[in-house]
Amino acid sequence: MRVFEIGRVINQDGTETEHLAGVAVGMDYKAFSEMVTDLFERLGTPITYQMKTIDWEVWHPRNHAQIVCAGKVVGAIGIVHPQVMTNAVAFEVNLSGIDFQAVPQSVAPILSKFPKTELDFTFVWNEHFAKLDAIWAKFKHPLVTKYCLTGVYENKFTLTFTVSSTEKTLDKAEINKIHQQILDFATQNSVHLG
Repeated sequence: MRVFEIGRVINQDGTETEHLAGVAVGMDYKAFSEMVTDLFERLGTPITYQMKTIDWEVWHPRNHAQIVCAGKVVGAIGIVHPQVMTNAVAFEVNLSGIDFQAVPQSVAPILSKFPKTELDFTFVWNEHFAKLDAIWAKFKHPLVTKYCLTGVYENKFTLTFTVSSTEKTLDKAEINKIHQQILDFATQNSVHLG
């Protein structure tokens, strides 16, 4: 189970800041931290983790880190202390501490009136998800509008590719051809189905 929340927080000094928080039960710390890293990379604000003890009872005493963006501590991530919640990982980020004005703005894509198809693939990957993501970022097809991580189990990552045309409804043969092109690209890049 994963839960995310965004909202205003009233600080002890009376000021308000916007925070993003998330908790996942049954997900390991490595996969969770990769997911959070990927989220902020997609927002155009890369983050790093700094191992430092945080004096807050919610965190496990040794398994947590500060989240750093542009050299500034903006949050925390870690394993939740078992006395608070068992088998859980969480993060919290002060979004007001991040300069989103410096992030280049992108142009919104054209929305299609034709149905989309989602193709799911599960890949075995023993390295950091960012490397797998970098491989798939190089995959270019005019009818693949996006791909995203939709599941993680141990060293298996499920990616969903959205296929759509702005000109027509794609038929089964066209979708199967794209399916095979994705598989061929995976094989060329030593990415194996799980």
